[in-house]
Amino acid sequence: RMLSRKNMKEQQKKVENVNDTPVDEQKNMRKIRSFVKREGRMTHRQKNAIETLWATMGLDFKKELLDFNDVFGRKSSVVFEIGFGMGKSLIEMALNAPEKDFIGIEVHGPGVGACLADAADAGLTNLRLMNHDAVEVLEFMIPENSLATFQLYFPDPWHKARHNKRRLVQTSFIDDMRPKLILGGKI
Repeated sequence: RMLSRKNMKEQQKKVENVNDTPVDEQKNMRKIRSFVKREGRMTHRQKNAIETLWATMGLDFKKELLDFNDVFGRKSSVVFEIGFGMGKSLIEMALNAPEKDFIGIEVHGPGVGACLADAADAGLTNLRLMNHDAVEVLEFMIPENSLATFQLYFPDPWHKARHNKRRLVQTSFIDDMRPKLILGGKI
C-alpha cells in the first residue's frame, strides 16, 4: 500500500519514539510472541484431564529452575519438546523410550488436555506437560547443561516475510537453547 509523505513521517516518528524510549521502559514493553493463542473448544475429556491430571503430570510456570530429579523422581536423559500439538507423537516417543523423561510445552489448551488424557490412558510416568510460552520456560526454568534433546517440529507457521519477527527459530533463540544442552545434546 502506498503511504503519503505525511503518513511516512508519522510512521518514522513512531519508530523514532520507540528508539528514544529509555532502556528501563523498553524492558517492560510487551515482547513479540512466536505464537497466537487460539483456543478452540475443549472437549469434556480434555477439560476433565486438565482438572484431574494436571497435579501429577502438569508443570506450572515459575521463575525458578526445575530439578528434573525431583520432577520425575529419578535421574535420566530429558527430552524437551516445544509445540507438541495434540501430543500423539510425544506420547508415542515416551512409550517407546521409557528410560528417558519428556517435557512437552504447548500453548493450545485443547492439545494439552488431549495429551494428558492420552498419556494417562497409556500409563505414562515419564512425561510432564506445560501450557506456557517456551521462550520464558527456557529462560527461567531450564537449568544449563540439563537437556539431552530439544525437539521442534514445524515451529514456524509464519509464512509471510512481515512475520519474520514472530518466528521462534532465530539465531537468538538457538543461542539461548545451546547452553541448556548437555555435552553431545541434540537439537
